Amino acid sequence: LTPPHSSSLLLTPPHSSPLLLTPRLLFSSSPRPRPPPPLLPRLLVSLLLLVSSSSRLVSSPPLPSSPPSGLNTRRTHGRAKAFRPAPHCPPRLSAADEPAVNHRELRFRPAWKRGDGTEASGKILLQGGKGAVPGPEAGAFDKDGNAAERIKKMIERYQDQPELLDPHLEQIVAALVPYVTAPSKQKRPDGEGKEASNGDAALQCTAQQAWRVFYELCKTRGFKTVIGFLPHKVSDLEPVVRLLLAADQNDHKTWQTRYGLLLWLSLIVLIPFDLTSIDSGVEGNTSLTITLITIGKTYLKDAGPTRDAAAFFLARLFTRRDLHGLGHLGDLVKYACKKIHEPQTTIFEVSGLLQAISAILKLVQRKSLGDALPPITEAVIKRNSLLKGGSVVLRKLSIKVTQRATLALLPSRIAPWRYQRGHRLLKENLAMRHSDAGNDKAPDQNARRGDKGAKTSGRDPSEDFWEIPEEITEEAIEVLLQGLRDKDTIVRWSAAKGIGRITSRLPSDYGDDVVMAVLELLAPNERHTAWHGACLSVAELARRGLILPSRLPMVIPKFIKALEYDLRQGSHSIGAHVRDAACYVAWAFARAYAPSVMKPFVLLLAQSLLTVAVYDREINVRRAAAAAFQEHVGRQGNFPHGIVINTTADYFTLGSRKRAFTEISVFIAGFQEYENSLIDHLVRVKSRHWDKSMRELTAETLGLLTKHAADYLAETVVPSLCKRVIAGSDLAERHGACLAVAKVVEGLCASNESGSTAERRFLLADETRKQILSLVPSLLDSQYLLGKGGTIMREAICRLIFAIARYGLIKEKEYASSEGKHLMLDLCADMLRRNISYDNIPVQMGAVEAYEALLGRYFSRGGANSLSALPELFIKELSHHEVGSSAYKRRGCALALSSLPPKALEGCLHDVINVLAMSSNAMHESDPETRKAALESLCKVCERLQSSEGTAKSLANPVSELRKSRLLGHVVYDALISALRDYEIDRRGDVGSWVREAALNGLKIVVPILSSGKAFEASQKGLWNPKMGLTLVCGLLKQMVEKIARTRKVAGDAFEFLLTLTNSEDSKKLPTVHSLPSRAQLEKLLKLAVEKQQKIESSSAFGEYPSVQSVSSVDTKSESKNVVVLEETKTDWGKGEVTFPAIVEILQGTGEHQDELRRAIMSGIVLSAGSRTDHLVRSALGALQRWMQGCETHIDRVRLVGQDILWLFDRFRGERRVTRNLMRTLSSLLQEEVFSVLIEEGTLGEGARWGASIVKAVAKELGSTEDVNLLMAGGRVHLGILCFPGLARDLAVRKALEMLEHQFPKVRSVVAEEMYSQLVVLEGEFEDIEEEAYDEILESLSETPWVGKISTLFEPIDKLYKLFGLEVPERQIQPQSTKEENIPSEKNPSYLDLVKEMG
Repeated sequence: LTPPHSSSLLLTPPHSSPLLLTPRLLFSSSPRPRPPPPLLPRLLVSLLLLVSSSSRLVSSPPLPSSPPSGLNTRRTHGRAKAFRPAPHCPPRLSAADEPAVNHRELRFRPAWKRGDGTEASGKILLQGGKGAVPGPEAGAFDKDGNAAERIKKMIERYQDQPELLDPHLEQIVAALVPYVTAPSKQKRPDGEGKEASNGDAALQCTAQQAWRVFYELCKTRGFKTVIGFLPHKVSDLEPVVRLLLAADQNDHKTWQTRYGLLLWLSLIVLIPFDLTSIDSGVEGNTSLTITLITIGKTYLKDAGPTRDAAAFFLARLFTRRDLHGLGHLGDLVKYACKKIHEPQTTIFEVSGLLQAISAILKLVQRKSLGDALPPITEAVIKRNSLLKGGSVVLRKLSIKVTQRATLALLPSRIAPWRYQRGHRLLKENLAMRHSDAGNDKAPDQNARRGDKGAKTSGRDPSEDFWEIPEEITEEAIEVLLQGLRDKDTIVRWSAAKGIGRITSRLPSDYGDDVVMAVLELLAPNERHTAWHGACLSVAELARRGLILPSRLPMVIPKFIKALEYDLRQGSHSIGAHVRDAACYVAWAFARAYAPSVMKPFVLLLAQSLLTVAVYDREINVRRAAAAAFQEHVGRQGNFPHGIVINTTADYFTLGSRKRAFTEISVFIAGFQEYENSLIDHLVRVKSRHWDKSMRELTAETLGLLTKHAADYLAETVVPSLCKRVIAGSDLAERHGACLAVAKVVEGLCASNESGSTAERRFLLADETRKQILSLVPSLLDSQYLLGKGGTIMREAICRLIFAIARYGLIKEKEYASSEGKHLMLDLCADMLRRNISYDNIPVQMGAVEAYEALLGRYFSRGGANSLSALPELFIKELSHHEVGSSAYKRRGCALALSSLPPKALEGCLHDVINVLAMSSNAMHESDPETRKAALESLCKVCERLQSSEGTAKSLANPVSELRKSRLLGHVVYDALISALRDYEIDRRGDVGSWVREAALNGLKIVVPILSSGKAFEASQKGLWNPKMGLTLVCGLLKQMVEKIARTRKVAGDAFEFLLTLTNSEDSKKLPTVHSLPSRAQLEKLLKLAVEKQQKIESSSAFGEYPSVQSVSSVDTKSESKNVVVLEETKTDWGKGEVTFPAIVEILQGTGEHQDELRRAIMSGIVLSAGSRTDHLVRSALGALQRWMQGCETHIDRVRLVGQDILWLFDRFRGERRVTRNLMRTLSSLLQEEVFSVLIEEGTLGEGARWGASIVKAVAKELGSTEDVNLLMAGGRVHLGILCFPGLARDLAVRKALEMLEHQFPKVRSVVAEEMYSQLVVLEGEFEDIEEEAYDEILESLSETPWVGKISTLFEPIDKLYKLFGLEVPERQIQPQSTKEENIPSEKNPSYLDLVKEMG
């Protein structure tokens, strides 16, 4: 079990939800708190109890920070050898000094039991000096505070749910007490002024770390909860005072100590004894009371949490009865009020003084305040200068002091005129409900008796005897109203609470005036801060019953406006916090008023809340509105269809904005009460929203709502939207209206086509149809398509033309010219042609889709023959790259060719397929997006021809001709397979993956056409052959094991689709794709992947929430709950832990083409195993390693992999993209000793020859490259081959020594370090080298400065050659006049020189 993560703690921003500050709103399906994790609290308790359990604990001598003088020794293969640290590595300990630690066991032990820098016995908090150290009296906490820091991190993880610490809090504080009290027991008055001993310093350090832990507890759980567990004896008072007097206030490292002491003192001063009776003269002649007040005043100037503790301490101090009447409180308040307005007073001191006054007003009894109130009202309320300052803290404290001082002046009674719903006792509530059901006059009788449940208005006679300080009260309320307009949320929130509390103490007339003053803030001329503050205040007033039912008709319309408040400012808007606060108002109404009071407003409230719940842009506002709606459903019980809507619009479903718009709102619109209100809000508000994505969602939702309100949308909404397209005031309004018209027309078309023939009817009136058609020429003639806003308007007009064509709004006899042309169609075609070549992908896609719909509807009609000339233009643009031709234009033409209907392909079929296939090749087309578009169009053309075959006689010839010429097999299929080898990389990354994924999706379309039953007729024999099946499987398997998870998923889905595809017309359900090599192994692969995924999902501790059936399918007439339907598990090929273990199982087989399949897999898996992504490397390399070592005869598998690695070096020579990762994979396999079975064959075995071949292949690949990563990967391979005997080792040593004199210092240093480590491991394997020579080799590698100049390295390198018994190579000495090797000149060095110098 893990504790709640601290990252989930949401700090309240200035515009945050006020619901976070109110009683929690619980959903029926809201996320529940996690189960209490007992692990860490128990661990924390055990740590602290471990420290305090014994009086004396002995700590081991600390580990030395540096090795002893002389060489360290170790034993390897029975002989003692000198052990030296690797270059640039920290020195190691000797065998005598290094503790024996089982690292494998240590890895699985709890952190506090490990021996990493602390005692292995578990004394994590005890690391002191040498010898025996007493427990609480010295060194209990480490000097550097590491133990306290570790405990701090454990406690911080509970900030989200601190109440989980409560069961263990007493034990934790009790364990800290011995350490925090130790200095107070040691310190004596006679020791003052003397120099502290070492023991006193250790005690102070221990106490300081303990106070740090105490502060973390207070910060997480709250100091009021924590301090209750501290001791509070009389004998503790003066020692704590003495410690505070001796503390250095300027020592910023020990502020937690002073903070804890002040809180501890605030608890001790509550002892029930007179302070004079226990005063022993801590400060000489100064009394203890004066000393305590002086301490508090001193720490009110601090800038940290000690200021808060001092304010709380002073408030607690003045609650003592023995201080009443002595004048100390009045003196402190006068001092504070004077200092507040002095210009030299720091902001920290002003804040501390205000905090102290606020705490005193809260805790001290009213009768004890005495003369303290007049100075406060004069300094804070009347002068009112703090609210104009720039500090938010001072403004908040000023508001708080104002409301508390006013409450102290007002009568201490709750207003009897307030509205109250129900009774305090459940028995009385049930009795009143029973009397209401049996007697209609019962409420009046209750009112005459004065019961709270029915008293809603009227003046109480006792109000005439209230004594209200009118002047001060009016000034205070004015200050609070000013605070409601403050720019910071915390100030507005404090002012709102203050208004609610003060109003509850006023007579009814005064209270009503306050309510009206608050409502005046909800005016159009007020700023958004005033709206937010007013909403918070209205909610507070409603919660306290201070807004009488007679005022609700005035309040609710203003509250409804607040629910829609959205003030646009530039490219964003302000108002989310206002709408959130308005939801809080609705929540307060649900709890404050009876159903009979809210009945006239039920429908309006329900419609408004649901509109916000499903259509608001912000997720917190949607959830807040749903919470308020649920509160009304539960407490009012009269919201229409409330229960079924609550079960649908819950916490999770409203979390997705798209789902809330397109699913939840459509479901709610099925109820007649909410249908028109949802549509009206979309049309009136959201269609002109400043956010483009919101306008698009609005249009999509309006199209979906046509199935509920088709008539209303066609007759009322569409005409109003058409007017706004042309006469709209801004771009957002025009764009939203145009999109909405298009989507509504599409929705009407879908609604019309979904019904039976008898039920279909043309919903749009003729006048509305003409109005829609007039939008196209109006937009073309206007300037709306130019400038920055022209892009989104082009996208909208393409969507409008698509809807016009889809719905068939253009009639044949309209818009016809005398020349036989159709003006409207030509206009639309010309517009689409320009948009197809536009430099924006969404515009191009929209234009192609509209062009396809236009051709499909009107190509064979009269007046549309002019459209047939466009394919020739597209083909010409793609086949001949004209001067000035842009990639956008070519991409648009490639996309446009996919929209041609089969009839249009009769005369240009071969040209279309050939030009698209050519454009998909990287040798002819440089733009990757154009290549992707060409592949997608190529597959769509083939799919359209296949689906149209047999539907008309005129379409049979093109398809037959296509097959006879074998264009599918020789052009289309080859283009798709060739695209799988597109690995182009630019600044955007692997852009070739876009092309490969398009090819993989295309294979799902083309391969079934090629391998269908008709293709195996006698006349078509050979169209799909085993060779094509082999290339298909090899390409799919290679893509399934490559680096990008998205590509692996697409390839896996294509593989699974083609492997499991069967012929539906065949009774035997034979597979559609024939001639696949090793089909049994491929089916086994699929089965293994499914089993692996099921195993992973079943073993996961916490799974995702099950998918729920779409809410649009729920019957809206019956208020039944949604049916939860679990989706069928689908193989996720993008997960490496699923894909790699399954695919490596087919590396060893007995099929005819097993070598080709294995090499295809290896060529892909080395890219993943050698990548820089850790989880991908673990999955790919781990699967390959487990397979190579997975059986007793694994030597055959190792040899196969070794042969494939040599083949890969030869096949991809010069392709750094592959060889770099191949070398990394090989070095990792060598490091894991996977090839150890080849080493055991000896110097004359196959392993030695293979190692030598690897060294030669790597050396040939490195050549004269300057790729540092490739060089380091190759160097690691050379060093890994050192474990092979014979010629392989000699070649590897020579190549490694050659890299020690490379021009890049980084390469030299890395190779030297890796070579040193490898030689240390393989010390016993170099039998032909004597021990002294071996020691010299290690010494030379570790002590030579390899980052220096190359000319200084020739001597140690030559020495290494001789020590290894190799011939020293001859070097060509560079003439002195040439430029020195990549060493930057001292004069004007460049960054390039630095890069070359450092490699």
